[in-house]
Amino acid sequence: MHRIMLRVLKLIIAFVLLWFIYYQVKIHHAFYDFDLKFLQQSTFKFYLLLVFLLMLINWFIETVKWRYAIKSIICLSMKKSVAAILSGVAVSFFTPNRTGEFLGRLIFISKNKLPDALSATWVTNMAQLTITLLAGLTSVCFCIDYFFESKQIQGYIILIAFISFLIIAWAYFQLNVVLKKLGRSKLIAKKYQPHISVSSQQLLIIFLFSMLRYFCFCLQFLILLYALGCNFSLILLAGIAVQFLLLAIIPTMVIIELPLRATTATLVLSQMGCNESAIIQATFLLWLINLTLPAIAGICITWYYKRKH
Repeated sequence: MHRIMLRVLKLIIAFVLLWFIYYQVKIHHAFYDFDLKFLQQSTFKFYLLLVFLLMLINWFIETVKWRYAIKSIICLSMKKSVAAILSGVAVSFFTPNRTGEFLGRLIFISKNKLPDALSATWVTNMAQLTITLLAGLTSVCFCIDYFFESKQIQGYIILIAFISFLIIAWAYFQLNVVLKKLGRSKLIAKKYQPHISVSSQQLLIIFLFSMLRYFCFCLQFLILLYALGCNFSLILLAGIAVQFLLLAIIPTMVIIELPLRATTATLVLSQMGCNESAIIQATFLLWLINLTLPAIAGICITWYYKRKH
């Protein structure tokens, strides 16, 4: 009975996910306004293929990073690790700011190792958030002239960004202290307390993996914008980092995620001289390639895995 209910639940999740993808594609005006002439150009197809390959590299890096983080807890094959990562992408579609990504991954972890695996996954997520915040804050300082004319306001914002940068960087390398306190916390039942330790060297390596992923994100967006007619510049790259910063700090739900991505990208990148239509179309394509395709793959993989086990 339990297995039947589980399968029905997975069918419902798969249906909702596919419906949501269809709904986003259908209502989003970027789909209707998409300039089909670009799709007919061989150069654009090349750029699209390049972005797709970077997506594969991106999730491969995430897989390696996660395997490294949990290697002291459990040894998963590369195949099962990829399945766990994609399963997490599928589940994250239904949680605010994709915070539920770890739930899909933990399907592949034995119950007695869940607390430690959850803690290790949390560390990898914090590393990705940290690089997003640090790169975004740095970029704010470089392109602040595009958003504020007042030198006084610029000075205040740069000061706030600098202080925030130092605090966030310091906080990231204190994550091991947090894990130790959680392991001794009386507020958490003993069987749920984590018992892992992450050294500063491990935190640094996980952070470097996160930097590589972040570079892939930025490069993908930059390639799409360039392919759709925007001029390449370092300021545009800084603008992309600012947009990712906004997405990281603004709470969002799944139903408004795509419009929010398009809105923040337009608000920021239009200041750098990018065409609004190109920005929206690039945002849509990035969402489709980076999140939608992996999420569909994750649903299929999770279903197959549970049938085999």
